[in-house]
Amino acid sequence: MEEEIDLRPYIRAIFRAWYWIVGAAVLAALAAYGISTLSPEKYEAEAIVAIVRERTDVSFDTSIETQEDVLGSRDIGSRREALIALVASNDVAQQVLIEMGDRLAPGDRNAAVLLKKVSASNTGDLIVVRISHEDPQMAAEIANVWAQVYEQYINALYVSGTSTRPEMVTEQAAAAKMTYEAAQADLEAFIGDNEVDLLQNEINAKNALLSSYLTATTSIQAGPIQFQANVRQELLANYYADLGNVEIWLADAQALREQVAADAGSTATPAGSTAVDIGNALALISLRSRVFGGSGQTIILQLDLANELPEPVTVADVDALIAVLKTRRAETQANIESLSISFAEVAPAELVFDENSPSQKQITELGTNLLQLREKLTAQYAQQQELTQARDLAWDTYQALAIKEAEVKIAAESTGTEVRLASNAAVPYQSQGTGGVLLAIVAGVVSGMLAVFGVTAVYWWQDVKVAEPVRKQED
Repeated sequence: MEEEIDLRPYIRAIFRAWYWIVGAAVLAALAAYGISTLSPEKYEAEAIVAIVRERTDVSFDTSIETQEDVLGSRDIGSRREALIALVASNDVAQQVLIEMGDRLAPGDRNAAVLLKKVSASNTGDLIVVRISHEDPQMAAEIANVWAQVYEQYINALYVSGTSTRPEMVTEQAAAAKMTYEAAQADLEAFIGDNEVDLLQNEINAKNALLSSYLTATTSIQAGPIQFQANVRQELLANYYADLGNVEIWLADAQALREQVAADAGSTATPAGSTAVDIGNALALISLRSRVFGGSGQTIILQLDLANELPEPVTVADVDALIAVLKTRRAETQANIESLSISFAEVAPAELVFDENSPSQKQITELGTNLLQLREKLTAQYAQQQELTQARDLAWDTYQALAIKEAEVKIAAESTGTEVRLASNAAVPYQSQGTGGVLLAIVAGVVSGMLAVFGVTAVYWWQDVKVAEPVRKQED
């Protein structure tokens, strides 16, 4: 059976030592009252700052965007906690020292001392800045200056126009301008010193000469075969002319294919660029109109680029057209060979072409020269198109960067607002310290309780010392 604890001896011991308990409580109360009386009173002033979060969003061109990530922008709660924590920032304290200067007491002219006097809390989007000071007037003045400095500090920290440095965009725009000027100079140099007009004049002259040779050749026909010979010669001339056109179109298609392939793999021209896609689409449409439009036909194209952009031209699209042209070239060459053989196999009464005759040699030579000249002319056109596209791309890049430069400069000069001073601090008229009497009562009660515990512990220890020899003797 467990022994019951008898508390009566302890209670009697407490009553016997009542004077110790009361004495300790009275001494503690007197000491606390004296300390509270001698300590200077503290006054607390409050200034209120509101979180407003205003921004100036400047955007002229969406082709080049600036992505910014401000501290705490993803979490409103974390952002608010950061704003409250920055109230007691050393940078703010240093600026307050500069702003107030000699108005501060000599003991307050230290950032660490000022930071001990400041505290902050929030109610929703309102941040309360509290300053505790022995002088109520000084407490209010420090609170107001602190709130103003804090407002300027936070707005400069969180809202600085844009994170993109204007000088960086200026350098990029200057480099893009130099690239454009170089491309323009290359195009002008090519236009001023190319062989397009010379080749075209030479082609026209040889076409006229070839036509005269063919006319002279057909004039030797006589009798009933005159009409048939004329038709065959005209057909042969048409085949040669068509073969020349096919060679030109094939060269154009090869040049367009190289351009499309270069645009798809270029790092300077992003895939899907609107200007490049439209240029390639127009080139392909123009080439197809020449191939399939027929002779002497005028084709009018209307493109509504505002409502629908053309699909980007692929290498496969150009390859399909090249395959058609190669097939047409083979058919035309086969027709020329077939017609030439038919001329060679005609009866003596029909028109017979002597390959060794001067006129036939001239016709063959002129046809070969015309093909070579047209290949050179096509190469000149392809080079001019490449230089023009490079110039246009450089101009588009420079124009976009120039607009972005102006946007960044304006954004850098445009500041928003993160916080704003909502209310200045008033001069406190009542101290915030605990009353001397209340502090003495609390100190007396605590000291009395400690004395009771002490008396109880002493009695228990003495009881243990007395009971131990008795237990040993009983054992």
